[in-house]
Amino acid sequence: MNKNLYRIVFNKARGMLMVVADIARSGRAGSSRSSGIGHTHSQLIGKVSAISLSLWLAMGAVQTAQAAIVADAGAPKNQQPTVVNSANGTPQVNIQTPSGAGVSRNNYTQFDVDSKGAILNNSHKNVQTNLGGMVAGNPWLAKGEAKVILNEVSSRDPSKLNGMIEVAGKKAQVVIANPSGITCSGCGFINANRATLTTGQPQMKDGALTGFNVERGEVVVDGAGMDTSGADYTDIIARSVKVNAGLWAKDLKVTTGRNKVDAAHEVIEKGSDDPATRPQLAVDVASLGGMYAGKIRMVGTESGVGVRNAGAIGAQAGTVTLSADGRIENSGTLRASDSASLQTASDMNNSGVITAASNVRVNAASFTGSQQSVLAAGVKSDGKLADAGDLELSTSGQLSAHGQTLAGGDLSVRGQGVDVSGSQTQGKRLLLDGGAGDVNTASAKVNANEMTVRTGKLLNNAGGTLSAETINLQRPRTSVTRKATSSSVAATR
Repeated sequence: MNKNLYRIVFNKARGMLMVVADIARSGRAGSSRSSGIGHTHSQLIGKVSAISLSLWLAMGAVQTAQAAIVADAGAPKNQQPTVVNSANGTPQVNIQTPSGAGVSRNNYTQFDVDSKGAILNNSHKNVQTNLGGMVAGNPWLAKGEAKVILNEVSSRDPSKLNGMIEVAGKKAQVVIANPSGITCSGCGFINANRATLTTGQPQMKDGALTGFNVERGEVVVDGAGMDTSGADYTDIIARSVKVNAGLWAKDLKVTTGRNKVDAAHEVIEKGSDDPATRPQLAVDVASLGGMYAGKIRMVGTESGVGVRNAGAIGAQAGTVTLSADGRIENSGTLRASDSASLQTASDMNNSGVITAASNVRVNAASFTGSQQSVLAAGVKSDGKLADAGDLELSTSGQLSAHGQTLAGGDLSVRGQGVDVSGSQTQGKRLLLDGGAGDVNTASAKVNANEMTVRTGKLLNNAGGTLSAETINLQRPRTSVTRKATSSSVAATR
Protein backbone atom coordinates (compact mmCIF):
# COMPACT_ATOMS: atom_id res chain seq x y z
CA MET A 1 0.00 0.00 0.00
CA ASN A 2 2.95 2.28 0.40
CA LYS A 3 4.52 1.60 -2.98
CA ASN A 4 3.67 5.12 -4.22
CA LEU A 5 4.75 6.91 -1.04
CA TYR A 6 8.24 8.15 -0.30
CA ARG A 7 10.07 9.55 2.67
CA ILE A 8 12.00 12.80 2.51
CA VAL A 9 14.96 12.57 4.87
CA PHE A 10 17.89 14.79 5.72
CA ASN A 11 21.22 13.04 5.26
CA LYS A 12 23.82 14.71 7.47
CA ALA A 13 26.68 12.96 5.71
CA ARG A 14 25.73 14.63 2.44
CA GLY A 15 24.10 17.69 3.94
CA MET A 16 21.02 17.46 1.77
CA LEU A 17 17.45 16.16 1.47
CA MET A 18 17.24 12.59 0.16
CA VAL A 19 14.39 10.47 -1.19
CA VAL A 20 13.78 6.87 -0.12
CA ALA A 21 10.80 4.58 -0.54
CA ASP A 22 8.37 4.50 2.38
CA ILE A 23 9.14 0.81 2.91
CA ALA A 24 12.89 1.44 3.17
CA ARG A 25 14.62 0.65 6.43
CA SER A 26 17.31 2.61 8.17
CA GLY A 27 20.06 0.45 6.76
CA ARG A 28 20.92 -1.00 10.21
CA ALA A 29 20.95 -4.75 10.44
CA GLY A 30 18.01 -6.15 12.38
CA SER A 31 16.24 -2.79 12.71
CA SER A 32 12.48 -2.82 13.07
CA ARG A 33 10.07 -0.28 11.58
CA SER A 34 9.92 1.53 14.94
CA SER A 35 13.68 1.90 15.01
CA GLY A 36 13.87 3.10 11.41
CA ILE A 37 14.88 6.34 9.83
CA GLY A 38 13.09 8.54 12.31
CA HIS A 39 15.32 7.21 15.10
CA THR A 40 18.62 7.43 13.24
CA HIS A 41 20.78 10.40 12.28
CA SER A 42 18.57 10.92 9.22
CA GLN A 43 15.54 12.90 10.35
CA LEU A 44 12.13 12.13 8.86
CA ILE A 45 10.59 15.21 7.27
CA GLY A 46 7.34 13.79 5.96
CA LYS A 47 5.57 11.75 3.30
CA VAL A 48 4.69 12.82 -0.21
CA SER A 49 2.88 11.15 -3.08
CA ALA A 50 4.61 10.05 -6.26
CA ILE A 51 3.02 12.98 -8.12
CA SER A 52 4.31 15.51 -5.60
CA LEU A 53 7.69 13.83 -5.66
CA SER A 54 7.99 14.13 -9.44
CA LEU A 55 7.23 17.85 -9.20
CA TRP A 56 9.83 18.32 -6.49
CA LEU A 57 12.42 16.44 -8.53
CA ALA A 58 11.72 18.57 -11.60
CA MET A 59 12.23 21.69 -9.51
CA GLY A 60 15.46 20.26 -8.13
CA ALA A 61 14.24 20.55 -4.55
CA VAL A 62 15.46 17.07 -3.72
CA GLN A 63 17.91 14.60 -5.21
CA THR A 64 17.84 10.84 -5.38
CA ALA A 65 20.35 8.75 -3.49
CA GLN A 66 21.64 7.41 -6.83
CA ALA A 67 22.47 10.87 -8.20
CA ALA A 68 26.05 11.04 -9.46
CA ILE A 69 26.03 14.84 -9.55
CA VAL A 70 25.20 16.37 -6.17
CA ALA A 71 25.02 20.09 -5.52
CA ASP A 72 26.74 21.35 -2.39
CA ALA A 73 23.96 22.36 0.02
CA GLY A 74 26.53 24.16 2.16
CA ALA A 75 27.63 26.51 -0.61
CA PRO A 76 26.18 30.01 -1.04
CA LYS A 77 22.74 29.85 -2.66
CA ASN A 78 23.95 31.57 -5.82
CA GLN A 79 26.55 28.80 -6.25
CA GLN A 80 24.13 25.87 -5.88
CA PRO A 81 23.06 24.47 -9.25
CA THR A 82 19.81 22.59 -9.72
CA VAL A 83 20.31 18.95 -10.68
CA VAL A 84 17.42 17.22 -12.45
CA ASN A 85 16.95 14.58 -15.14
CA SER A 86 16.09 15.28 -18.75
CA ALA A 87 13.18 13.49 -20.40
CA ASN A 88 15.32 10.47 -21.33
CA GLY A 89 16.94 10.24 -17.90
CA THR A 90 20.20 12.02 -18.68
CA PRO A 91 21.39 14.08 -15.69
CA GLN A 92 20.80 17.76 -16.32
CA VAL A 93 22.42 20.59 -14.38
CA ASN A 94 20.66 23.93 -14.45
CA ILE A 95 23.73 26.05 -13.85
CA GLN A 96 23.62 29.10 -11.63
CA THR A 97 23.24 32.72 -12.74
CA PRO A 98 26.52 33.97 -14.23
CA SER A 99 28.39 36.95 -12.84
CA GLY A 100 28.88 40.20 -14.70
CA ALA A 101 32.05 38.63 -16.11
CA GLY A 102 30.01 35.73 -17.49
CA VAL A 103 31.14 33.07 -14.99
CA SER A 104 28.53 30.65 -13.67
CA ARG A 105 29.92 29.26 -10.42
CA ASN A 106 28.54 25.88 -9.36
CA ASN A 107 29.55 23.89 -6.28
CA TYR A 108 29.15 20.15 -5.75
CA THR A 109 29.95 17.48 -3.20
CA GLN A 110 30.02 14.93 -6.01
CA PHE A 111 30.46 15.31 -9.76
CA ASP A 112 30.48 11.90 -11.44
CA VAL A 113 29.27 11.22 -14.98
CA ASP A 114 28.28 7.76 -16.18
CA SER A 115 28.00 6.49 -19.75
CA LYS A 116 24.70 8.35 -20.24
CA GLY A 117 26.60 11.61 -20.02
CA ALA A 118 25.42 14.85 -18.47
CA ILE A 119 23.99 18.16 -19.64
CA LEU A 120 25.02 21.59 -18.41
CA ASN A 121 22.00 23.74 -19.25
CA ASN A 122 23.19 27.11 -20.56
CA SER A 123 19.94 28.13 -22.23
CA HIS A 124 17.09 30.22 -20.85
CA LYS A 125 14.79 28.82 -23.54
CA ASN A 126 13.87 25.26 -24.41
CA VAL A 127 16.67 23.80 -26.51
CA GLN A 128 17.49 20.61 -28.39
CA THR A 129 20.47 18.56 -27.16
CA ASN A 130 22.36 15.54 -28.43
CA LEU A 131 22.29 13.66 -25.14
CA GLY A 132 18.89 14.50 -23.67
CA GLY A 133 16.71 15.56 -26.57
CA MET A 134 14.64 18.67 -25.88
CA VAL A 135 15.38 20.19 -22.47
CA ALA A 136 13.48 22.93 -20.68
CA GLY A 137 15.00 26.36 -20.33
CA ASN A 138 17.14 27.16 -17.30
CA PRO A 139 15.28 29.59 -15.00
CA TRP A 140 18.58 30.82 -13.51
CA LEU A 141 19.60 32.38 -16.83
CA ALA A 142 16.97 35.08 -17.20
CA LYS A 143 19.71 37.73 -17.44
CA GLY A 144 21.84 35.86 -19.97
CA GLU A 145 23.91 32.76 -20.56
CA ALA A 146 27.34 31.96 -19.19
CA LYS A 147 30.66 32.29 -20.97
CA VAL A 148 32.40 30.09 -18.41
CA ILE A 149 30.70 27.22 -16.55
CA LEU A 150 32.80 26.61 -13.46
CA ASN A 151 32.12 23.32 -11.66
CA GLU A 152 33.88 23.14 -8.27
CA VAL A 153 33.91 19.82 -6.44
CA SER A 154 34.53 19.53 -2.70
CA SER A 155 35.07 15.85 -2.05
CA ARG A 156 37.60 13.39 -0.68
CA ASP A 157 37.13 11.32 -3.85
CA PRO A 158 38.20 12.00 -7.43
CA SER A 159 35.52 12.86 -9.95
CA LYS A 160 34.78 9.99 -12.33
CA LEU A 161 33.95 11.21 -15.81
CA ASN A 162 32.80 8.18 -17.81
CA GLY A 163 30.61 9.91 -20.37
CA MET A 164 30.18 13.02 -22.48
CA ILE A 165 29.32 16.40 -21.00
CA GLU A 166 27.18 18.59 -23.22
CA VAL A 167 26.58 22.32 -22.97
CA ALA A 168 22.95 22.98 -23.88
CA GLY A 169 22.38 26.28 -25.60
CA LYS A 170 25.16 28.83 -25.96
CA LYS A 171 28.65 27.41 -26.30
CA ALA A 172 30.85 28.02 -23.25
CA GLN A 173 34.07 27.03 -21.53
CA VAL A 174 33.58 24.12 -19.14
CA VAL A 175 35.83 23.89 -16.09
CA ILE A 176 35.80 20.88 -13.77
CA ALA A 177 37.92 21.49 -10.67
CA ASN A 178 38.43 18.79 -8.04
CA PRO A 179 41.55 18.97 -5.83
CA SER A 180 41.12 15.27 -5.03
CA GLY A 181 41.61 14.35 -8.67
CA ILE A 182 39.75 13.53 -11.87
CA THR A 183 39.52 10.20 -13.69
CA CYS A 184 38.35 10.15 -17.29
CA SER A 185 37.23 7.04 -19.18
CA GLY A 186 35.08 7.75 -22.19
CA CYS A 187 34.73 11.40 -21.28
CA GLY A 188 34.50 14.35 -23.61
CA PHE A 189 32.65 17.57 -24.28
CA ILE A 190 29.93 18.66 -26.69
CA ASN A 191 29.34 22.32 -27.57
CA ALA A 192 32.21 23.57 -25.38
CA ASN A 193 34.71 26.03 -26.83
CA ARG A 194 37.22 25.20 -24.11
CA ALA A 195 37.51 22.23 -21.76
CA THR A 196 39.52 22.49 -18.55
CA LEU A 197 40.19 19.65 -16.13
CA THR A 198 42.10 20.73 -13.05
CA THR A 199 42.93 19.72 -9.51
CA GLY A 200 43.59 23.35 -8.70
CA GLN A 201 41.50 25.63 -6.54
CA PRO A 202 39.79 28.20 -8.79
CA GLN A 203 40.81 31.79 -8.12
CA MET A 204 38.13 34.46 -8.50
CA LYS A 205 38.23 38.26 -8.58
CA ASP A 206 35.23 40.53 -9.14
CA GLY A 207 33.24 37.62 -10.55
CA ALA A 208 35.92 36.64 -13.04
CA LEU A 209 37.93 33.43 -13.11
CA THR A 210 41.56 34.50 -12.83
CA GLY A 211 43.35 31.16 -12.48
CA PHE A 212 43.98 28.00 -10.49
CA ASN A 213 46.12 27.21 -7.45
CA VAL A 214 47.38 23.63 -7.64
CA GLU A 215 48.64 21.92 -4.49
CA ARG A 216 47.75 18.27 -5.10
CA GLY A 217 45.70 15.87 -7.19
CA GLU A 218 46.11 13.75 -10.32
CA VAL A 219 44.22 13.65 -13.60
CA VAL A 220 44.02 10.12 -15.05
CA VAL A 221 42.91 9.22 -18.57
CA ASP A 222 41.98 5.55 -18.57
CA GLY A 223 39.82 2.88 -20.20
CA ALA A 224 37.80 4.41 -23.06
CA GLY A 225 39.98 7.52 -23.09
CA MET A 226 39.17 11.18 -23.52
CA ASP A 227 37.92 13.05 -26.60
CA THR A 228 37.81 16.83 -26.44
CA SER A 229 38.43 17.34 -30.15
CA GLY A 230 35.13 19.21 -30.36
CA ALA A 231 36.57 22.00 -28.21
CA ASP A 232 39.00 24.56 -29.58
CA TYR A 233 41.23 24.32 -26.51
CA THR A 234 41.84 21.65 -23.88
CA ASP A 235 43.60 22.32 -20.58
CA ILE A 236 44.81 19.80 -18.02
CA ILE A 237 46.24 21.49 -14.93
CA ALA A 238 47.18 19.19 -12.05
CA ARG A 239 49.94 18.06 -9.71
CA SER A 240 50.46 15.06 -11.99
CA VAL A 241 48.88 13.47 -15.07
CA LYS A 242 48.65 9.82 -16.08
CA VAL A 243 47.56 8.78 -19.59
CA ASN A 244 46.70 5.08 -19.92
CA ALA A 245 44.42 5.48 -22.94
CA GLY A 246 43.93 7.73 -25.94
CA LEU A 247 43.49 11.47 -25.50
CA TRP A 248 42.27 13.47 -28.51
CA ALA A 249 42.17 17.26 -28.69
CA LYS A 250 42.71 20.20 -31.03
CA ASP A 251 45.02 22.36 -28.93
CA LEU A 252 46.22 20.55 -25.80
CA LYS A 253 48.05 22.18 -22.91
CA VAL A 254 49.18 20.15 -19.90
CA THR A 255 50.78 21.77 -16.85
CA THR A 256 51.89 19.78 -13.81
CA GLY A 257 53.37 20.63 -10.44
CA ARG A 258 52.50 22.88 -7.53
CA ASN A 259 51.72 26.03 -9.47
CA LYS A 260 49.56 29.06 -9.83
CA VAL A 261 48.29 29.09 -13.40
CA ASP A 262 46.34 31.94 -14.95
CA ALA A 263 42.93 31.33 -16.52
CA ALA A 264 44.30 31.64 -20.06
CA HIS A 265 46.87 28.92 -19.25
CA GLU A 266 49.72 31.13 -20.39
CA VAL A 267 51.38 32.33 -17.17
CA ILE A 268 52.74 29.71 -14.75
CA GLU A 269 54.04 30.70 -11.33
CA LYS A 270 55.93 27.85 -9.71
CA GLY A 271 55.12 27.14 -6.08
CA SER A 272 57.38 25.74 -3.41
CA ASP A 273 58.44 22.10 -3.66
CA ASP A 274 57.07 19.55 -1.21
CA PRO A 275 59.33 16.47 -1.30
CA ALA A 276 57.08 14.61 1.15
CA THR A 277 54.18 14.52 -1.33
CA ARG A 278 56.15 14.68 -4.57
CA PRO A 279 54.76 12.35 -7.28
CA GLN A 280 57.08 9.94 -9.06
CA LEU A 281 56.28 11.41 -12.48
CA ALA A 282 54.75 14.66 -13.66
CA VAL A 283 53.35 13.14 -16.87
CA ASP A 284 53.22 9.40 -17.48
CA VAL A 285 52.02 8.18 -20.89
CA ALA A 286 51.73 4.38 -20.74
CA SER A 287 52.30 1.99 -23.64
CA LEU A 288 48.56 1.87 -24.37
CA GLY A 289 48.19 5.60 -23.86
CA GLY A 290 48.57 8.45 -26.28
CA MET A 291 48.07 12.16 -26.84
CA TYR A 292 46.81 13.16 -30.27
CA ALA A 293 46.20 16.82 -31.01
CA GLY A 294 46.83 19.60 -33.47
CA LYS A 295 49.24 21.20 -31.02
CA ILE A 296 50.61 19.86 -27.75
CA ARG A 297 52.36 21.76 -24.96
CA MET A 298 53.46 20.03 -21.76
CA VAL A 299 55.12 21.83 -18.86
CA GLY A 300 56.28 20.14 -15.66
CA THR A 301 57.64 22.54 -13.06
CA GLU A 302 58.28 20.32 -10.04
CA SER A 303 61.98 19.81 -9.33
CA GLY A 304 63.15 16.26 -9.94
CA VAL A 305 59.78 15.09 -11.27
CA GLY A 306 60.04 13.88 -14.83
CA VAL A 307 58.05 12.85 -17.88
CA ARG A 308 57.80 9.34 -19.29
CA ASN A 309 56.34 8.44 -22.66
CA ALA A 310 55.96 4.76 -23.49
CA GLY A 311 52.99 5.39 -25.76
CA ALA A 312 52.38 7.90 -28.53
CA ILE A 313 52.45 11.68 -28.55
CA GLY A 314 51.47 13.20 -31.87
CA ALA A 315 50.70 16.70 -33.12
CA GLN A 316 48.96 16.26 -36.46
CA ALA A 317 48.80 19.93 -37.40
CA GLY A 318 51.36 21.76 -35.30
CA THR A 319 54.06 21.65 -32.67
CA VAL A 320 54.99 19.53 -29.68
CA THR A 321 56.58 21.41 -26.78
CA LEU A 322 57.77 19.59 -23.68
CA SER A 323 59.49 21.22 -20.73
CA ALA A 324 60.26 19.45 -17.46
CA ASP A 325 62.35 20.00 -14.35
CA GLY A 326 62.94 16.25 -14.11
CA ARG A 327 64.11 13.42 -16.33
CA ILE A 328 62.50 12.95 -19.76
CA GLU A 329 62.28 9.33 -20.85
CA ASN A 330 60.91 8.34 -24.26
CA SER A 331 60.50 4.71 -25.25
CA GLY A 332 57.44 5.39 -27.41
CA THR A 333 56.88 7.75 -30.31
CA LEU A 334 56.72 11.53 -30.38
CA ARG A 335 55.87 13.08 -33.74
CA ALA A 336 55.12 16.66 -34.78
CA SER A 337 53.81 17.76 -38.15
CA ASP A 338 55.54 21.09 -37.54
CA SER A 339 58.36 21.46 -35.00
CA ALA A 340 59.27 19.76 -31.72
CA SER A 341 61.03 21.18 -28.67
CA LEU A 342 62.09 19.17 -25.61
CA GLN A 343 63.85 20.74 -22.67
CA THR A 344 64.80 19.50 -19.21
CA ALA A 345 67.10 20.58 -16.42
CA SER A 346 67.80 16.89 -15.83
CA ASP A 347 68.80 14.05 -18.15
CA MET A 348 66.97 12.68 -21.16
CA ASN A 349 66.87 9.10 -22.39
CA ASN A 350 65.52 8.21 -25.83
CA SER A 351 65.03 4.59 -26.82
CA GLY A 352 62.05 5.38 -29.04
CA VAL A 353 61.26 7.69 -31.94
CA ILE A 354 61.22 11.50 -31.93
CA THR A 355 60.55 13.18 -35.29
CA ALA A 356 59.21 16.42 -36.73
CA ALA A 357 58.39 17.63 -40.22
CA SER A 358 60.20 20.87 -39.44
CA ASN A 359 62.83 21.63 -36.79
CA VAL A 360 63.69 19.67 -33.64
CA ARG A 361 65.37 21.19 -30.61
CA VAL A 362 66.51 19.11 -27.62
CA ASN A 363 68.26 20.57 -24.59
CA ALA A 364 69.12 18.58 -21.46
CA ALA A 365 71.70 18.21 -18.73
CA SER A 366 72.71 14.93 -20.37
CA PHE A 367 71.36 12.85 -23.24
CA THR A 368 71.41 9.15 -24.05
CA GLY A 369 70.05 7.69 -27.28
CA SER A 370 70.03 3.91 -27.65
CA GLN A 371 71.01 2.05 -30.83
CA GLN A 372 67.31 1.58 -31.61
CA SER A 373 66.46 5.25 -31.14
CA VAL A 374 65.51 7.75 -33.83
CA LEU A 375 65.87 11.51 -33.48
CA ALA A 376 65.11 13.27 -36.76
CA ALA A 377 64.10 16.64 -38.21
CA GLY A 378 62.62 17.29 -41.64
CA VAL A 379 60.76 13.98 -41.86
CA LYS A 380 58.07 13.80 -44.53
CA SER A 381 54.80 11.91 -44.17
CA ASP A 382 56.28 8.96 -46.07
CA GLY A 383 59.10 8.71 -43.53
CA LYS A 384 61.80 10.05 -45.85
CA LEU A 385 63.97 13.08 -45.14
CA ALA A 386 63.09 16.39 -46.77
CA ASP A 387 65.65 18.97 -47.91
CA ALA A 388 64.97 21.13 -44.84
CA GLY A 389 64.47 20.72 -41.13
CA ASP A 390 67.22 21.53 -38.63
CA LEU A 391 68.09 19.43 -35.60
CA GLU A 392 69.78 20.96 -32.56
CA LEU A 393 70.83 18.56 -29.81
CA SER A 394 72.71 20.10 -26.90
CA THR A 395 73.62 19.20 -23.33
CA SER A 396 75.51 20.79 -20.48
CA GLY A 397 77.04 17.37 -19.74
CA GLN A 398 77.73 14.10 -21.54
CA LEU A 399 75.92 13.43 -24.82
CA SER A 400 75.59 9.91 -26.22
CA ALA A 401 73.53 9.22 -29.35
CA HIS A 402 74.03 5.72 -30.76
CA GLY A 403 70.94 5.43 -32.96
CA GLN A 404 69.78 7.46 -35.95
CA THR A 405 70.34 11.20 -35.57
CA LEU A 406 69.17 12.77 -38.81
CA ALA A 407 68.34 16.18 -40.25
CA GLY A 408 67.11 17.16 -43.69
CA GLY A 409 68.76 20.52 -43.00
CA ASP A 410 71.55 21.34 -40.56
CA LEU A 411 72.54 19.14 -37.63
CA SER A 412 74.22 20.46 -34.48
CA VAL A 413 75.34 18.10 -31.70
CA ARG A 414 76.96 19.80 -28.69
CA GLY A 415 77.95 18.46 -25.29
CA GLN A 416 80.75 18.10 -22.79
CA GLY A 417 81.88 14.93 -24.46
CA VAL A 418 80.02 13.63 -27.54
CA ASP A 419 79.71 9.91 -28.26
CA VAL A 420 77.95 8.94 -31.50
CA SER A 421 79.71 5.59 -31.85
CA GLY A 422 77.79 3.01 -33.87
CA SER A 423 75.29 5.63 -35.02
CA GLN A 424 73.96 6.90 -38.30
CA THR A 425 74.38 10.66 -38.11
CA GLN A 426 73.46 12.88 -41.05
CA GLY A 427 72.86 16.53 -41.93
CA LYS A 428 73.67 19.06 -44.65
CA ARG A 429 75.94 21.11 -42.44
CA LEU A 430 76.98 19.01 -39.49
CA LEU A 431 78.66 20.02 -36.24
CA LEU A 432 79.98 17.60 -33.63
CA ASP A 433 81.20 19.68 -30.69
CA GLY A 434 82.58 17.80 -27.71
CA GLY A 435 83.38 20.93 -25.73
CA ALA A 436 86.16 20.13 -23.28
CA GLY A 437 85.57 16.39 -23.74
CA ASP A 438 86.15 13.74 -26.40
CA VAL A 439 84.32 13.07 -29.65
CA ASN A 440 83.75 9.39 -30.40
CA THR A 441 82.62 8.40 -33.90
CA ALA A 442 83.90 4.81 -33.77
CA SER A 443 81.95 2.45 -36.06
CA ALA A 444 79.62 5.33 -36.95
CA LYS A 445 78.46 6.52 -40.35
CA VAL A 446 78.58 10.31 -40.30
CA ASN A 447 77.50 12.05 -43.52
CA ALA A 448 77.23 15.71 -44.50
CA ASN A 449 78.00 18.23 -47.19
CA GLU A 450 80.06 20.25 -44.71
CA MET A 451 81.34 18.76 -41.46
CA THR A 452 83.01 20.31 -38.43
CA VAL A 453 84.33 18.23 -35.55
CA ARG A 454 85.51 20.03 -32.41
CA THR A 455 87.11 18.22 -29.51
CA GLY A 456 88.96 19.44 -26.47
CA LYS A 457 90.71 16.10 -26.07
CA LEU A 458 90.41 13.13 -28.42
CA LEU A 459 88.67 12.18 -31.65
CA ASN A 460 88.18 8.42 -31.95
CA ASN A 461 87.00 7.32 -35.38
CA ALA A 462 88.08 3.69 -35.21
CA GLY A 463 86.04 1.76 -37.74
CA GLY A 464 83.94 4.82 -38.46
CA THR A 465 83.23 6.79 -41.62
CA LEU A 466 83.29 10.58 -41.84
CA SER A 467 81.93 11.47 -45.26
CA ALA A 468 81.62 15.04 -46.54
CA GLU A 469 82.82 17.42 -49.23
CA THR A 470 84.68 19.37 -46.54
CA ILE A 471 85.71 18.12 -43.10
CA ASN A 472 87.13 20.55 -40.56
CA LEU A 473 88.75 18.86 -37.54
CA GLN A 474 89.46 21.35 -34.76
CA ARG A 475 91.97 20.71 -31.93
CA PRO A 476 92.28 16.91 -32.09
CA ARG A 477 95.10 15.50 -30.00
CA THR A 478 94.67 12.13 -31.62
CA SER A 479 92.84 11.39 -34.84
CA VAL A 480 92.17 7.96 -36.24
CA THR A 481 90.51 7.97 -39.64
CA ARG A 482 90.02 4.63 -41.28
CA LYS A 483 87.97 5.97 -44.13
CA ALA A 484 87.07 9.41 -45.36
CA THR A 485 85.55 10.52 -48.63
CA SER A 486 86.05 14.24 -48.09
CA SER A 487 87.69 16.41 -50.72
CA SER A 488 89.63 18.25 -48.03
CA VAL A 489 90.46 17.75 -44.39
CA ALA A 490 91.63 20.60 -42.16
CA ALA A 491 92.99 20.08 -38.66
CA THR A 492 93.85 22.82 -36.17
CA ARG A 493 95.26 22.55 -32.67
